[in-house]
This record gives sequence, structure tokens and C-alpha cells, in this order.
Amino acid sequence: MTFIRRVLRTGSTARFARHACAGAVALGLLAGSAALAAPANAAPVQPAAAASNVLNDSNRLQVQQVFDGINNFRRSKGLKPVKFYVNAAKVAQDWSTRMANTGVFEHNPYYAKDARVSGWSTAGEIIAARSDRVGQGLVDQWIKSKDHNDIMSDPDYTVVGVGIAFSDEAGGRFEMYGTANFFDYNPDRTTGVYTSPNAYYATPEPAVQSLSQCTSVAGSPAAARDLSQASIKSPADYIAADSAGKLWRYPEKDNRTLGKRVLIGSSGWQHARSTSVADWNNDGYLDIVAHWSDGKIRVYKGRATGGFSPWFSAGSIATTSTVIADRLCSNNPFPGLIVKDASGNLSLYQNLKGAAFHAAGNKFNTGWGNYTIAITDFDQDGRKDLLGAHKTTGVLKLYRTNGKGALVSEARKTVGSSGWSTAATFTDATGFGTGSANGMIVKFRNGTVRYYELPADRVAASKQIGYGFSTYNPFS
Repeated sequence: MTFIRRVLRTGSTARFARHACAGAVALGLLAGSAALAAPANAAPVQPAAAASNVLNDSNRLQVQQVFDGINNFRRSKGLKPVKFYVNAAKVAQDWSTRMANTGVFEHNPYYAKDARVSGWSTAGEIIAARSDRVGQGLVDQWIKSKDHNDIMSDPDYTVVGVGIAFSDEAGGRFEMYGTANFFDYNPDRTTGVYTSPNAYYATPEPAVQSLSQCTSVAGSPAAARDLSQASIKSPADYIAADSAGKLWRYPEKDNRTLGKRVLIGSSGWQHARSTSVADWNNDGYLDIVAHWSDGKIRVYKGRATGGFSPWFSAGSIATTSTVIADRLCSNNPFPGLIVKDASGNLSLYQNLKGAAFHAAGNKFNTGWGNYTIAITDFDQDGRKDLLGAHKTTGVLKLYRTNGKGALVSEARKTVGSSGWSTAATFTDATGFGTGSANGMIVKFRNGTVRYYELPADRVAASKQIGYGFSTYNPFS
């Protein structure tokens, strides 16, 4: 298979250098490795149903190794070193992660059009993959290929972004995927440019100002849509990932039981720490909001015709936190993130546009370290409430919210006197079965799944609707 290297330059003197670049075998690359230079004109591929086959281990060592290897090579040819450009690194990282996720080894046809790196005068991309985690090995592959060598040897480039991703090696994937995006700017870029990746890592992030609690956003929650062809057809469907990474939808049935499961996700979902179903962008279709082991929050937008759009990153939350996507703000049609951190603090991270959430959270309660959280409109007043299941005493308590991102100041009512200590996950199941009954589905640590109807302000009798779910990760 042959690919074309393309060097992009702006202005009337734009030129395109074309060089044939064969696959790994014809190039004589190291066994278990592959490399490509420049983008082929193909649309990016990401199976909508796949979640992530990415192992979210730290890649800082390999990013620095690749950066050092590139500059050592440039110095050997009498060239000035390139600097590390954070925005270019974000573009490169997104693409490496996508390759590791899908197993599709190809160029990013849109890297030069990405708004994060706009304004360049020269641009180039090289990618490679290996069956080990040696960053210098990627550079060695590029040195041995004329096309990659030419890009690294171009004296015009002044900055580079490096992205490294690791896969679980499922389905023949390589262990490591690398992308390097080179750019030149006139005048030179200074913002977000560092002498090295390590210099960037050592720089404290600027503080992000918190928003006012429940900042007002115009609009109302989207009207009901026809979800008959969508992958998630009802907010009351039970969604769970098995230990092999497959994602299943268990449809609700009129008699308040779970129907025959339907596969809606092919692989990778076992790597998610916590997941929610919510209409993140308020278009009427149900999306998946997943918190991964690297801290990234990735949103998979549901499509009317089934499947999900390629994920986008909405931000990051500490890996030690529990994350639930839901609406606590009556004046905002978009759901936000309710986050319990490692210290037991509860914070709300607001979503103002259906895209990235605001990076500074609003802390609204403390002392939740020994509680499992449920979110549902328990008192049916139109505002979501919190339920706290104590992991030791087994007591279930109600924490009503005021629709403004805070808890109502009142004595906490006990709504379950015992038996809740082994509750592992709670799923809001309003409308489960016939009608619009308020309810919740609870998975217990022994693998049983029970449905609880919630008439106004109380927990009614429960019904077992599943078993054998001990190794499954249900969505909230």
C-alpha cells in the first residue's frame, strides 16, 4: 500500500512535495512496527460503537523521548531544535489516541485545519506505531524512511507537538502509537511554546475562575424525539458494559422487567471508570458521558439513526473521583457533572454549551467519602435530588436540591433504614415500564439488579430484574 507525504505551505508559493511511502514490510521497518509520513486524503475512521481500547498510562516519558530524539537528529544535521508547542501536542495526542482506540493506522487529514493550530505558514505530520513503549524507537523508524526524514530535516519548522497513546493490543493493535505535528509560524508563536515537554509539565496550570453557582443559560430541555432508531431508545433503558468491554442495552419492558439485551458497543468500555447516559448537547438524543482512567471525560453523542458520533473530550476530572452527568440547575438546559472527589467533597462542573464543561467546579457539600450516590427527582418537584447510601450502616438518606446547584438546608430524611451498604451503582429509571413512574435501578455487589419504584417521597417495594451482573459496569 502506498501513501503520499504532503508538506503544506501557505501563500502563492504553495508547493506540494510528493514521495511514495510503502508499508512497514517494504520499508524494512523493525518487526512489529509501522510508520507513515504526511496525511493521506481519507476520512478518519472510528467505529461509532467502539469506546476505547486505550490504556491510559502516563506517556510523559515517551513524549520527552520522541521530542529529544527529533532534536538530536536535527542537531546532527546542523539544524536548530524545534520547541514544544502545546496546541500542536493536543492535536497530535488526539490523533494518537484515536489510532490506538480504533486500531486504524492512518494520517489525520484535518490536522492542518484544526483551529488549535491555525495561522501556520508550514505544516507537516509523521506517525508511527510499535509493539513496545520505546519512544526513541519511533524516531529511529522515521530516520530510516526518506519521507519522515525529510520532515524532521526541514529547517523551516520551529515547533512540534508530540502525542503518544498506548493500546490494549486487542484485535492486532500495536502497543504504542505516535504522532508528531510540525509547524512554522510567522511571526513565531510564543504562547504555549516551551523548550521541552518536561518544561511544560513543570509549569503550573493557571487558576480557572469558578462560575457563579448555576450560571443561567438560555433555552429549555429539548423536546421529546423519535428514538426508535437510536441506540439508546429510552432514558429508562439499562446500559451496562461487560468485563470484555462490550456495551449492552437492556430495554425496559411494559411489565417492568429487562428485555433481551442488544449490543450497542463493540469494545473498549471496560476501561471506563464511571459512565452516564445524558443528553449532553440538549438535542433530544441520548449521549454517553464516560470518565476514563486517564481522567478524560469523553462524550459520545447519540445519533438519530443509531450509533454514536466519534467522541470528543469535554475536559478532565481527577481519576480518584466519581462522576455522574445530570441536571442540578433549573436555569440551564444542559446537564453538568456531579463529582465526588477523593476527600468526599461534592462539586458541580457546569456545562454551558453542550461541549466542554467549565474547568472550575462549584463545591456544594462535604462528607460523602463513605456514601454511594444516587441522583433522581425523589420528591417529584421537578428538581433532581441526591440519595446517599452509607457503605457501613446501610442507611439511605435523602438530600434534596433547590434547583440552583445546592442542597436544601433541612434535616436529612432517612428513606431506607438498612440494606443499602452493598449497593454498587444507582441508575435513574424514571418511566421504567408502562407509564411515567418514578424509579431507580440498583446493582448490588453480589450481582443482583433490582428495580425500586419511587412514589412521591418514599421508596416502595422492589423487584429483582437481573442477576449475574457482578462483573458489569452499569451506567448511572
